[in-house]
Amino acid sequence: MNDAPNDVASSVVDYEDLMAPWAYNAAAITLFFIGFFGFFLNLFVIALMSKDMQLWTPMNIILFNLVCSDFSVSIIGNPLTLTSAISHRWIFGRTLCVAYGFFMSLLGNSLSFCFCV
Repeated sequence: MNDAPNDVASSVVDYEDLMAPWAYNAAAITLFFIGFFGFFLNLFVIALMSKDMQLWTPMNIILFNLVCSDFSVSIIGNPLTLTSAISHRWIFGRTLCVAYGFFMSLLGNSLSFCFCV
């Protein structure tokens, strides 16, 4: 493992695969579909609710929060995870790894908070 300050490997040889190559490919295909549908369907709901003010009931506002959180996950998290699955490793460095973990936890907690309300 490379001991550089940003913890980025100098070559692919520095990392060993944690899964079989077919598992990375299956994960990449699955993540692509999750990201594709997560982006467009959540965007559709956001546009629909923004257009029709009769939909702004208290329950729908909570659901709108869920949709916005899920949309953010599809924009922020899914491309990074999909790229990593295609590359068979994390290629974005230690700082972005920590930021990715923070934002995915934050968005996941906002999703779970809505279910508790």
